Amino acid sequence: MSSEGDRIERAGDYIMGRMSQAERERAERDLERDPKFRETVIRLAERLRSGTHADQGDLWRSVQDAIAGLPQMRDAALAQPAERSPQPMSGSSTQAPLGGWRGAALIAALAAVGGAGYVAGDRFSGPADPIALVRLSDAVGNIAGILEITESDDLRFLPLDMDLPTEGRVLQLWTRFDEATGPVRLGTVSHAGPLRWRGPHLPPPQPGQSYSVTAATPAEAALDRPGGETLFQGTAQTLPRP
Repeated sequence: MSSEGDRIERAGDYIMGRMSQAERERAERDLERDPKFRETVIRLAERLRSGTHADQGDLWRSVQDAIAGLPQMRDAALAQPAERSPQPMSGSSTQAPLGGWRGAALIAALAAVGGAGYVAGDRFSGPADPIALVRLSDAVGNIAGILEITESDDLRFLPLDMDLPTEGRVLQLWTRFDEATGPVRLGTVSHAGPLRWRGPHLPPPQPGQSYSVTAATPAEAALDRPGGETLFQGTAQTLPRP
């Protein structure tokens, strides 16, 4: 049986993305069936989030609202907003099973908020500290995913709600660095879970730089320009440096 200290350490590794693929898969299964581990992850995320800068509050609230609205989260007790009085952690709501709750949705929320202490300014050591975040939203403003970008061109895509029928289409991620360069394809994305890959070498993202996810036929996807339908788009938000 894991001690509280072990659970906290493991929750921190999960939130910060320091786990291997096998470890992350085990953690996501435990989030569904282990109430103590689930509560520790949520509590630790709230503790990290509580130190976020005031100008990052909208980012936390928008991602928290997006997660709370997912069907898988209807019975889940998310951390209370900071302005409310803390609620006892022993309540039955955090002990209730979450059924089909996907761990991928939680890690997306946590990494996008204080998850990572990047937003809080608490830069954790690790192989891939993001220098920018992009909230990718649909036409009506619903957040569909979070993109993390590192200085070494590593990309991490964290889907929140991309449960759309693709009908054989290919989902691709694009950015437009400047008008002279034009659109640059960063890679193919999936709504199945978090993805990591090394993108093409580009200058560091600038505040307001545009990103988009398109759904194209295989023939359109083979072209060097966006094709098909633009599903989601957003702009880069640079993160505090140490």
